[in-house]
Order: sequence, then structure tokens, then C-alpha cells
Amino acid sequence: MLKKILCMTCIFLLALGFMQFETEAAQNNTVLIKDDGVIVNVNAKSVSGAKVAILFFKPGSGENDDINVGSIGYIGQVTADENGEISESFYIPEGTGNHTLRMSNCHDITYDVSRVNPQFFATSWSGDYQSDYIFPFYRIKLSDCCDEVTENDVTKRVINEEKIKASAEKAKAYFENFPVGRRYMIVWQKLISIINDESENYLWWDVSELKGYMESFFASFKEIGGQVDGVVCDFEPTPMDASNLRTKSINITNAGGERYEPFKAIESDPRYATEIRPQLVERNFEFSDNAETELYNLYASPWSVNSLKWNSVITNKRVAYLNEAVFDVVKKYYPDAKSSAYGHAAGERSHMISSNGHDGYKAGKGSYAGTHSSSSLYGTLNANSKKQYLQFANLDADGNYLRDAYTLLKYDVNRARGITLSEDNGFMPWVANYDYRDIEKQNDDGSYTYKIKSYFGRTPYYYEMVFHVGLLNPDVFLYWGPRYNDEADDYVIGQAEKLNACLEELDVMAGYPDREILTESLDSWNTDFILTGMKANGRNIWRITPNLELTDENGAAVYTIESFCKEKSTPTFEISGTEITFPQGKIIENDWSIAENGYWVETPVNVYPEINYDHDYYTQIESDFVTSFHVFDNTTGLMNSEAFSEDITVRFSYQNLSGDMANAVVFAAGYTDDGKRLAFVHNIFEGSIAFGEDGYKIYRISDIDEKVQSIKLFLWNDRDGLVPLGASVDLEKAN
Repeated sequence: MLKKILCMTCIFLLALGFMQFETEAAQNNTVLIKDDGVIVNVNAKSVSGAKVAILFFKPGSGENDDINVGSIGYIGQVTADENGEISESFYIPEGTGNHTLRMSNCHDITYDVSRVNPQFFATSWSGDYQSDYIFPFYRIKLSDCCDEVTENDVTKRVINEEKIKASAEKAKAYFENFPVGRRYMIVWQKLISIINDESENYLWWDVSELKGYMESFFASFKEIGGQVDGVVCDFEPTPMDASNLRTKSINITNAGGERYEPFKAIESDPRYATEIRPQLVERNFEFSDNAETELYNLYASPWSVNSLKWNSVITNKRVAYLNEAVFDVVKKYYPDAKSSAYGHAAGERSHMISSNGHDGYKAGKGSYAGTHSSSSLYGTLNANSKKQYLQFANLDADGNYLRDAYTLLKYDVNRARGITLSEDNGFMPWVANYDYRDIEKQNDDGSYTYKIKSYFGRTPYYYEMVFHVGLLNPDVFLYWGPRYNDEADDYVIGQAEKLNACLEELDVMAGYPDREILTESLDSWNTDFILTGMKANGRNIWRITPNLELTDENGAAVYTIESFCKEKSTPTFEISGTEITFPQGKIIENDWSIAENGYWVETPVNVYPEINYDHDYYTQIESDFVTSFHVFDNTTGLMNSEAFSEDITVRFSYQNLSGDMANAVVFAAGYTDDGKRLAFVHNIFEGSIAFGEDGYKIYRISDIDEKVQSIKLFLWNDRDGLVPLGASVDLEKAN
């Protein structure tokens, strides 16, 4: 049987135009592999230009009649260089024990086995745990940069170069055994916060002190040969945002001061007129005619769209400060280092998502500091998130977006998708520990009352969050876990081990250098499952997670993880009137998996799930075709559904509850002469929309002729029937 396989292999290679090798020259070598996921590096000698065949057999497969193609761990052919040198490396994803390396037409065979660094990993806020998948930050602290000196009863900070050099030496030693790519530093919050300690009129910060510390530290670190792969800032205060300025005003009033002092101080600064106000005008900020301050609306309505527009401008300013004080210094000494600041992320308007009920995308797409977007995925959602913000989401009796663990999982996955799909800069998501929930207060009996807004902590959906976000290919997870507490160390370690197990499983499933995300849109708000895919190791890998929190009128669970799976041979799942089938797929079951609320499914490359909607299920809903249009200015990044410029993005969201639409169409039409003369018609979308389907389509309209004075958007059932499926949208040319 073995000779048959070798002959077939030879014929196959000949068909590809390769020279046949001599099987008589084949040599066997025993290779011991101790870990899963390793690279086997092979070197040998032959004659110049010789063709050398390689077969690598799994343990237990020797020269016997049971040998088969499934026992081959690797097959290949290489050509010796002009000096007769042979070199080949290949990946063995799993399987330990003695393997057999067989090669032909060569001699002096040598090999080594090297472990591949996991593709998925986290850097950790907590320094109490380290593994192959989690690496603690090195902390750059204020106490390592300066001394406090008191002169004439005034205490001030003075840079201490010796402390900084000692910290740089400590950092170099700290990273000595860290793999390349895993050496991350964090600028501690107390240090980073000094940039606004004595802000001038609230908005204008002096970054010179912090920049001086960073310059001294990284210059010293570079000089002694230190290496760093990433730098993260933990800067959480938002002192310039509308709500905080209002709070300052209230506190001033309560103390007997003047109510609008913060806003008046900002307006009186000459830089307001040149740096701030023009950006507010660009965003159509509504200035007040209040005699005290034109920014009165920020005081009166701190969560209004006006406040979001203000915060958009201020975020850009804060990002500029962070870049100047920290990230530009890092880039100067380490050009390839990655960097991010907590809570600073970009969100492309076409993939917009509200943030805790606030439609901030109307004010711009957001800004990131450093090289990467960064956002926390802790399972948090405020109570005021309504349907108008989250499109077609399930609501409770009061009209609020449901805040169970599954719903919060979908919300955070979509936040991650919106960021990932928006920019090419990369993503560093913050994830909390498994037990995390917001603590509101400690009760008299020592127990804690938890805010309901953080709900997938302590549930199996925590693991699902890591899997789905991981399949969006973040550069690194940033782990915020327990460190300072009264619990025993084994609790801290136990929490980290849960994340570690998730990352290990994720790495086994998709941790290959060739990975590419398959996600192209937000996950549907209307469905009771989440599906995310990634191309890795020459196939597609999918994670599908059902909503197991659905209950009937008696409070009993409607679905279990077992009943969600309708068929395993051709993986088919069914929930809430929706069937998901994976053609040519197979379910990957891991007995060692920590997760229990989802399935891993593998399909060949270019084979995607098929989704079908049950008519009988959706006919129970008394609704028709729900749709909405969103228009974004590509120059400013602002949502403007009333006006257009020469370059816009149109997105329409829909939910079809009225029946199958064989050929729905969306048109954008431009008009001159106040809408009387047609200038152009763009077919934004034409295709079928299945009964029960919801989603969105995106279209960009560029280089609009200056003669066009208005644009109208239409959604009809088809070209012949011309039945409107939603209200048209009229856009007038921006001034």
C-alpha cells in the first residue's frame, strides 16, 4: 500500500511538471513533537537543482498495510539551490508523539521543531498572571518619572532622570523573556492625567511635562537596547465633554458661583473662535441666543445631539494632546510600535452603531489616538437605548433595548464590527474578567448590588464574546482583570485562566498567519443568533451562537444548545423562524472547550452559510417593510440626512415583514433647477430581499456635478410595479 501511495504521489507531481524522484533514495527520520501548533524546519543536502520529495507521517503510521492518505501530516517537494542546499518549513497544527520524516534524493538531513507563538493573545492590566496567551503590561508610572518638591509651601513635580533610567532598565529586564510582538507598556492613568491637571480655560492643556517624561523614558530605553511592540494609554477622564462642563457649572452654582462660568471662560479665550467654533459650525451645532453664553444648550441638555457634536470636536482635540504627549514620542523611537488610548475609536458612518443610546455618528465617525482604535467590550448598555437608536432591536415593555446577556453580547459584537469595518488602522479591544459586573454598592451584609447594565459577565456569553471578537482579527486583546482586591491570589489567577482558555481555543480554531475576516456588515439586530466567520488555514471557520435566553409564557427556555442544532451531518441550525445551513460543512466538537453556548463550524473556502426565513413564523408579526435612509458626508464624516455635498455615502436599513420581494430596487436621483430637471439616476441596489430578512446596503455617490441642486432617494418593489416600500428622502445641496 505504501508503494502505491508513493507512486501515486510521483504521478501527481509529474502532472504538475515536476521531475520524478527516486523512491529508493528515501530516508526515514524520527521527529518527536511535544506540543500542538509547531513548525518543523528541515534542512538537507543534495546536488544543484535536484528535486526532493517530503512526506511527514503522523504517529502510529509506519510501513504497514493500514497506511492511508489521512496519516500524512505534510507532503511537499522542494528544489535544491545552486549549492545543493535544501530548506523547507511546514506547520503541524496538532498531534504529539514520534512522527516520521521521509525524504528522497538527499543526505545529511537535519531538523528542528519550533513552537509557533499564538496568533491570538492578550496583554494584561493585572501583573499577577502570565501564560502563552496573556502577557502583563510594563507600567510606566508617575512615581518612576519625577519627585515631588515643596518650595514656599508649594508642591510641584520635578523630573528625575535617574529614576527614569532605572525604570528603563527595569522595563528591559521585564521584557527579557517575552516573545517578540508581546512586549506592551501601559502609561498609568495617574501619569497620563497630568496633562489636564492645570488646564487653561478647560480646553487647552499643557502637554510639555508629560511629553518630557515620555521623551526621557523612551530615549533611555532605546539607548540601552530596549524593545517594545506596543504602548497603551489608560486615560479615562473626559473633563472637556459637555456633561462634565455642565457638572462644573452646577458645582460652581451650588458653591455660590456663577452658573455659566466654564462655558463663558471657553468662549472668552481667543482660541475658541479659531479652533473650536468653526468645527461646531461645520457640524450644524445650534448656538443659543442666551446673553450669557452661546453654548447654553450644552448646559441645558447635556445629552442632546448638540452635546454629541460638541464632544466630537473635543475628542479630536483630546486625541491631538495624547498623540503629541505620548504616541508621537513612541513613534519617534519605535516606528513600528502599535498604540492606542482607552475609549478612543473610529466608527465609519456606513457601519454606524449608537453608543449607549447616543447616536454619536451624527456628529462624526469618532477619532482614535495612536495607531489603533480601542474600545471596552464589557457588556454595558444604558437604560435609555431605544429602538430609534438601535434600528430593529427587540424591546422590552417600556421600549428599552433588552439588556439580557445575549442582547448585550450582540450589542458589543456589533460595536466591535463597526470599528473593525470602519478603518484600516486596526483594533485593540479591552475585555474584562469573566466575573465582571458594575458594582453599585456594598450592602450591610457584605454582598454587592450590581448594575444590570453589565450582564454577560458570569455567563457563558462571555466566552462567546471573546470568540466572535477574535474572529474580527484584533491585533491584541487588552485585559482588564482583578489585581488589587481582598481575594486570594488564586481568584485573580482563576479569572485570567478563563480568558486564557478562550484565547487558546480561538487560536486552535483560527490562529493561522493566513487568516482573513469574512464579516462585511453588522450582525442583524432582528435575529436570535450571531454568526461570525474567518478564513484561516485554507478553510472557513465559523462561530454561531444562539439566543438561549428566550422564554415562553411560563418562563421556560424555548431553546437549548442541543435543540438549536437541527442536523449535524450537514450542519443546520434553527431558531425563531430562521434556518442556517452550512453546505459541505462539519461541526468541530472539542471535549476540552470551556464554552457551551455556541458551535464551531468549518466549511471549504468560498462556501458560505445559507440563511432561510420561515414564512409561517414571520406572518405572526403585523408589520410590513420597515426602512430608513442615512446619508453621510464623506468629506466631514458627518451624518446629514437633509443636505449633500459632492461626495456622500447612502445607507438604507430595512426589515422585510411583508412577503418575499423578488426584485426590490433603490434609486438615487439628482435634479437641477430646483428639482424640475433630472441630472442623473443611480441604481443603488437591485435584488431579492427574503421574507424576514433585515440588514442594510451601502452606496457611495462621488463627484456630484455642481449643477445638481437636490437628490431624492427611493425604495420600490421593482421597476414595473413601482410600489413604494418606504418614504422617499429629499436632500438639498449644502451651502
